[in-house]
Amino acid sequence: MSMHLRGRIGTYQVLIPAGSVLDVWTSENISNEAPTWRGRAVPYVDGRALLGEPAPGPAGALLAYGEAVDDAKLVILGLDEVLGSVSVAAEMLQPFPQSLADAHRLFDGIAGLPGVSTKLLRLRTGLDLAALAEIGASPTPSSA
Repeated sequence: MSMHLRGRIGTYQVLIPAGSVLDVWTSENISNEAPTWRGRAVPYVDGRALLGEPAPGPAGALLAYGEAVDDAKLVILGLDEVLGSVSVAAEMLQPFPQSLADAHRLFDGIAGLPGVSTKLLRLRTGLDLAALAEIGASPTPSSA
């Protein structure tokens, strides 16, 4: 079993490996200023833009996404909401289809969870989300 943060980005539900989540802010703790983390300017990536979803308003949750405090690829990732944390057993996770080549750059698995009617996409660890956002962020599941 591995722990994941479960979140919503537009019409998608995603799993983010807990080891890549360094901090979380919810809407009541989000300011209108450029995101910083521990006094460090950090790139902001709107998850909705990565997935080709419309952004009707500000993100409802932000998380510091990276492998370590000093990770050069650390970003602040905007989600619509955090739905909680969940343990994911290995047998619940299926490999992400290779045929979805563009989206495969973002995700490495799809999970079905008990009591959840939709499949959840698992975000890869070690991703340089800021670099993906800068090159157009076209790896969307809807583009497949």
